[in-house]
Amino acid sequence: MIDLRAKRVMLPAQLSAALRHQAEVKGRRILDLLLAARRERRRGMSEPWAVLGPWQRGAPPSADT
Repeated sequence: MIDLRAKRVMLPAQLSAALRHQAEVKGRRILDLLLAARRERRRGMSEPWAVLGPWQRGAPPSADT
């Protein structure tokens, strides 16, 4: 669970140790993106630039990837 007010990620206690680190990292990334999008919205941006890649903002994806 992601708590935006407390700015933290909470994982179920029964989550196995093998998955805990991976879930913590991914949860933190998601939290960081949500907080960045929230800051951008408060600054008046119409879309979240920190979350969207350039290809999602109208530029075609690079052929190099």
